[in-house]
Amino acid sequence: MAISNRLVKPPSIQNSMTLRLLLLSLICFTHAFSTPKWMKDQINEDLAIHRKRKITQALINKIIRLDRHAKKHSELIRVDIKNSKISWKRISAHVCEQRAHTIIRWLEKFVQKRTIPNMTLMISTGDGMFAPKNLPIFVPSKRRGYRGPILIPDPEAMGGYEGLAKQVEQDDVPWEKKQPIAFWRGATTGALINSNNYLSFPRALLVQQSVMHPSLLDAKFVALVQFFDPDALRLFKQKMPACAAKVNLATQLNYRYLVNVDGNTCAWSRVFWILKSNSLLLKQEGEWTQWYYRILRPWKHYVPVERNLGNIAAMIEWAKAHDQEAKAIASRANELTKAFTQDSIEAYVELLLREYAKCLR
Repeated sequence: MAISNRLVKPPSIQNSMTLRLLLLSLICFTHAFSTPKWMKDQINEDLAIHRKRKITQALINKIIRLDRHAKKHSELIRVDIKNSKISWKRISAHVCEQRAHTIIRWLEKFVQKRTIPNMTLMISTGDGMFAPKNLPIFVPSKRRGYRGPILIPDPEAMGGYEGLAKQVEQDDVPWEKKQPIAFWRGATTGALINSNNYLSFPRALLVQQSVMHPSLLDAKFVALVQFFDPDALRLFKQKMPACAAKVNLATQLNYRYLVNVDGNTCAWSRVFWILKSNSLLLKQEGEWTQWYYRILRPWKHYVPVERNLGNIAAMIEWAKAHDQEAKAIASRANELTKAFTQDSIEAYVELLLREYAKCLR
């Protein structure tokens, strides 16, 4: 059959609804086409177990039963997406209200901009997923190797990195004007502290390194929390330096090297704003991960530090001895953060929920 060389005119658009559907299809195609590989890899990893066994209403009900009878709740809310509208309710006895409302407000705006299938989500408003459950719960952070929990951007990311980025840009100083010392301030999170572990949890180890290497590292606690043993608190105060005053972000930006150590889970937006700054990130290679950690590369975007912080002095000395290499790492990290826009966060969640919908039965 002969093929005509005449140009075939596209069918005319009869009404605005048809035009809207075409535009939505084009937008969805564009988002899928532009989604970077690391996002796809993270989503595929998180959903692998659920693609095999599928997610049923019975499994959702099981999550609710397990949470209600658990000693430690997952701070769960149930979110239903139906016809681009959001409804939700509390599942756990304790829910972080502020985080829950941040998540819901973000999702309400999100489903108006992106076409998302109807579905039910179980979302944790806690710091992360602690129990090794192979259950489809959406969490802001989880231990590496956990197969069930599904990573989503944390409430701080949903609130928008743009404001934080502008603050860093406004308050930051050039590399050469920063003090060549590592700096950290934080609370005693990371353990339920007792008389056996009060000196051995990661943040306590960091402060002890500061005592041993004061010319390299200034690390102090600003709050004593999670002491469930009065004797542990007494011993801690006897053997550890006194708490320092809290410092703002602008003060921390005066230091050339900034340390990140996990607390109860990831420190959420702290890694982002350090990457955004002109300072070098010294990042503990901890057991917790977030939705975007996959894109971070040691020695390219940050200098890795052992989980027990035993090599942190050596890493600081390396940075001081290789100033231009350290500065280049900080510069690459800064460039990387330009990808963390609200559009990229929405693109990640859109692809995640579309793929999640395929796991539902």
